[in-house]
Amino acid sequence: MCHKIPQDRQKDIAHVRVVCDVKLGKEDPNRTRITIGGNTIEYLGNCSTKTGAIEVVKGIFNSVCSRPGAKFLSADITNYYLGTPLDRPEYARIRIKDIPQEFIDEYNLMQYVHKGWVYFEITKGIYGLKQAGKLANDLLTERLSKHGYFQCATTPGLWRHKWRTGLFVLIVDDFGIEYVGKEHAEHPLSALRNSYTITTDWTGKRYAGIDIEWDCQTNVPNNHGGLHHGCLHPIRSPGPNKA
Repeated sequence: MCHKIPQDRQKDIAHVRVVCDVKLGKEDPNRTRITIGGNTIEYLGNCSTKTGAIEVVKGIFNSVCSRPGAKFLSADITNYYLGTPLDRPEYARIRIKDIPQEFIDEYNLMQYVHKGWVYFEITKGIYGLKQAGKLANDLLTERLSKHGYFQCATTPGLWRHKWRTGLFVLIVDDFGIEYVGKEHAEHPLSALRNSYTITTDWTGKRYAGIDIEWDCQTNVPNNHGGLHHGCLHPIRSPGPNKA
């Protein structure tokens, strides 16, 4: 594989890292992933991606509270970056001694060893590539647009439909969906399922790292990031005097 890498890309060969982490709120919180050290890759394309700010998330919460019949759910795309085609191949190498023997045997990797390293060509998104997020977001935008969804021009991360009443905020691969009527919630979820594996939480109790306790009677979020409304009551300012 090493001799097949174009000469002008030899300096772009990336190293890999094995990352073990705990991601609370995910279906499987215990994660071990191979990531790419993208700092050595010279990529001249646009890598920036519009994403929802915390102010947009709070705006969605306030909208749910004030809109009659509105509810909130969260959804997450599984392995969002993985599977997105790259606009050019990238290259990485791993020391053969760092690869488990069962992998070496299953994929017959010894035939590809060059001076103690195994070289790989990467053709789809992987964590660590600086362009992976932009390419995944562009593909998601293209797929959602076919179902009538668009990102608001002046509010990055806030999405609406051409005529449906629902809206959602998007932070990377996490969706916070406000809806009135379950059919308007099922529509974006169905659009996502056409191309992705997703998980959903219809209780809407956690989003963007914020734990939320919704009051089912008044539809008010009682808990934002651990700050309970009971703590706010003693310092709540009185209402305006209209006299």
